[in-house]
Amino acid sequence: MRRNVLILVMVLIVIAVAYFFLVFQPQGRNIEEARLAAEAMEQREQELTLELRRLESLRDNAPELQAKLQRLDAAIPTNDPQLAQFILLVEEAANTSGIEWLSVAPGLPAAVEGVPGALSVSISMNVTGGYFQVQDFLVRLENLSRAVKISTIALSPEELPTLTVGMQMTMFLTNPAQPAPAAATPAPAGG
Repeated sequence: MRRNVLILVMVLIVIAVAYFFLVFQPQGRNIEEARLAAEAMEQREQELTLELRRLESLRDNAPELQAKLQRLDAAIPTNDPQLAQFILLVEEAANTSGIEWLSVAPGLPAAVEGVPGALSVSISMNVTGGYFQVQDFLVRLENLSRAVKISTIALSPEELPTLTVGMQMTMFLTNPAQPAPAAATPAPAGG
């Protein structure tokens, strides 16, 4: 009887060991894999929730962003320097300021060094008027819808109180079709 009990205990131990290795341990791996997959899905859910909030914020701010984009497009147009429109804006600013004489001489668009897709147009401008008219004109130039960088202003009295002002300025535009400069190829290592 003792022998039967010992055999029964041995059989139960073998069954328990077999159960552990054949059923429980593989299921444990599956459980661990499922836990890791659930953690990854939770992380992905958090990332998607943040992305959804960001996109909802963009959607809610779309009219404001669209207005900013339109102002930027007006300030720095794409492909066409729109010189005629710029000259009309400058002429309107000059007339409103009481400027007596205005001449505008734009150059040709040229690539901006180091900025792929950007072009600049040099402009020489001369105006004649009184001090306060010239000052008002410069303020109006600063507030144009078109982005302009004034690099040089030269004042000279003509017949006082009239001033002649020469200006050098640059306006910008984008050209997305302009290729980016090619990267330098490394010299072959050699011997």
